[in-house]
Amino acid sequence: MPSGNAPTVRQRRIGSALRKARDRHNLTVATVARRFGRSQGWVSMVENGLQFVAPEELSDLGVISFG
Repeated sequence: MPSGNAPTVRQRRIGSALRKARDRHNLTVATVARRFGRSQGWVSMVENGLQFVAPEELSDLGVISFG
């Protein structure tokens, strides 16, 4: 993982995909956070590309569908 807080291209793309999926399903950050047992801050950081997400976490989050 790169040093510092600069988001990587991968992190920005993942965050964008998560935000789009959340928006498509008309879900708030709070709803997604509750549903996946994470804080609202964590969800926001992921969506902004500032939080690393392991591949296995992506499958747990259901990147393709929140429904």
